Amino acid sequence: MDNDTNQTDNTAANDMKVEQITALVNADFFELVGLTDLTEEEKDGRLREMEQNIFVDFMQNDLPALTDERQQAELDEFLKRDDAKPEDVMAKISEFVPDVEDIIFAKSIEMKRAVILEYLGTRALIMKEQKRLLENRQSPNPNQSLQEKVNNLERVEHDRALLEQALDLYKDGKWSEGVEILKGLILKK
Repeated sequence: MDNDTNQTDNTAANDMKVEQITALVNADFFELVGLTDLTEEEKDGRLREMEQNIFVDFMQNDLPALTDERQQAELDEFLKRDDAKPEDVMAKISEFVPDVEDIIFAKSIEMKRAVILEYLGTRALIMKEQKRLLENRQSPNPNQSLQEKVNNLERVEHDRALLEQALDLYKDGKWSEGVEILKGLILKK
């Protein structure tokens, strides 16, 4: 393969990756996991928790590699202050790591992706177990008729297949296509 063809392939691959990342960034997290029925307060709480986890991960795993001992000691001292607000902490970190916002943004994209895949993977496993129980006639409701059990089995298998299809699309970076499939699926918390 010549250099021009190789460069074209790399450019196409990079363009595809940028397109996939852009789609993930622009997608509604709660829509991606099928949790659109949460209240705004619940959504805000979950987003704040994710932001906090991202920041803690950055502080523990990335920051030590990006700062020297003197800078780390200065940051540690700053963090001990009672009046240090989150924006002040970010400003202080920016003094030593100018691209801190870009790093945290990249971490947030990766966390969003990981959480989505983990959540949907877990849902798929739960549905697989539900199917197994239904196939073995082990229903949580012993008074259920055979037809109701068959209907439940078909519903669970259908939902599991849709969920796995959406999960495969997400793994391939096709976030909007996965959302469209999930819209036809009602996920229960």
